[in-house]
Formats: sequence, structure tokens, C-alpha cells
Amino acid sequence: MRGVMKRWLVVCVAAMMVTACGDDTGSSNDTDAGFDIGEETPDAGDTGSSDEDTGSDEDTGSNDEDAGGDEDAGTDDDAGTDEDAGTDDDAGVEEDAGTDPDPAPACEPTFGPDDACDGDIEGTWSFGNACTDFDFAALLASVCDGSSVESLDVDTDGTLVVTADNFARAITIEAEALVYIPADCQAIGFLGCEGFGDIAGSADPSVEVSCITNATAGRCECDVAGTYEEESAGAYTSEGGVVTVGEEVYDVCVSGDSMSARRRSEDEQRPSFVEIYTR
Repeated sequence: MRGVMKRWLVVCVAAMMVTACGDDTGSSNDTDAGFDIGEETPDAGDTGSSDEDTGSDEDTGSNDEDAGGDEDAGTDDDAGTDEDAGTDDDAGVEEDAGTDPDPAPACEPTFGPDDACDGDIEGTWSFGNACTDFDFAALLASVCDGSSVESLDVDTDGTLVVTADNFARAITIEAEALVYIPADCQAIGFLGCEGFGDIAGSADPSVEVSCITNATAGRCECDVAGTYEEESAGAYTSEGGVVTVGEEVYDVCVSGDSMSARRRSEDEQRPSFVEIYTR
């Protein structure tokens, strides 16, 4: 039973865990190329001041007055010292608004049967967000008391196509998390942090786990990354915001160009996610 819980912990955190609605995880890492400032060009006009004064030629020794004593015209102010207009601020520093992606659509984690509503579900939908009210903190604590998810980065992608009688759905959830687990947790045991990470990562081929020991804090710090993919297709029936696909029942509500959908689940130990689609 403990082995099953450890595997489910990893899968939950890495491949399925979406605890914060509306998190835009792809956008914060993008670099905006619009801030590239061009290198300042040297002033090409400042060249005359380096000319050597030819008036200093050696005297030939004649009693005639040395013509070299005449004032050297080369002492005139060099016109090249004029201020270079090229020092004006580079317009390239303007922020490039084109790199900002659209924000993720809002997701209500408590969406359920009472929120189902009629609406036109036919069309091609993009999978834009997901969330849940499942208590992952309690799940972590049931394995190792004092464990926590310190950070979570989630990205969603996929498409749902609905016709009058059939549907086709393909979605992907990618997650990266930083998990803290007390080093004295029984699940860690003699494996140590690094060994626990190796074992946990082998529980599912779609999950990667890497743990290090923070001896000062007395904990294992684990980077967890995973991908959850699902594809399904077939016939469906819809009535009053309740969509039935085989033995699965979904509560659905369409509002404008946004649709919320959630599979009903009787298993309290398994999370059920609210999926948000837009068209």
C-alpha cells in the first residue's frame, strides 16, 4: 500500500497536479527580444584633430626669416568636435508587446454538478487551463508529514472537437514542481534523498525526479517533471449540461466562447480536474 501511495504521490505532483487556477506558466520564461539595444557607433566626424602640424619643419639656416614661424592654420578648431546626433536614445528600447501571450482563461476549482448548464458545445475547442480542489497537501502529508510543494509550473495544450453526435479529444498537461520532503520520512529510509529520487522517477516513464539533500534544513529537495497525456473519441449524449460518454459522466457549462467540463468521480483519493476550453 505504501508503494502505491509513493507512486501516486509522484504522478500527482509531476503529471497531474494543477493546484493554482489561472497560472500562466509558459509566459514568465519567455525572453522579450524587443529590449535589444543597438551598439552605439563611434563618432566618424572626429578625425581632423589628429593631423600633425607641418609648420614645425627644421630651419634651413638662411638669414631670411623662417617662413615656418607663420601661424599654423592647422590650429583652427576641428569641426569634427560637433556633438554627434547619433547619441540620441535608441528607439529599440521600446517594449515589444507582441511577445506577451494571451493569459490562461479563468478556472473555478469547485465547478461541479450544481454549475452545469445548457449551451452549444459543438465546435472546435482549445484546451486552455485546468484546476482542481483536490487536497494535495493532505495526500503529501499522508505519505510524509511535513512535506510540501514549494513551487509548481504547469502548461496545458490540446484540442476538443465536438460534432452533433461524436467527439475527439487530445490533451496534454506538462508540470514541473519543487517538492520538499523531510529527510527522516519513513518513505526515504535507507535510500537517502538521491536514492529516493531514482526510485520515485522509475515509477512512471512520463515522470522525471531528481532529489538532493539539504542537510542544514534536514530535508530532501526534489525537482519533479512530468507529462500527462490523454486521447479519447466516440459518441456522446448531452442533456441539461450533463454529458455522458460510455460510463463516464461530465458536468459541462458553456458561457460565451468558454466551456468548463469536469468528470464526476466517486473516488475521493483520486483528483478530478476542471478542464477549461475556449473557441
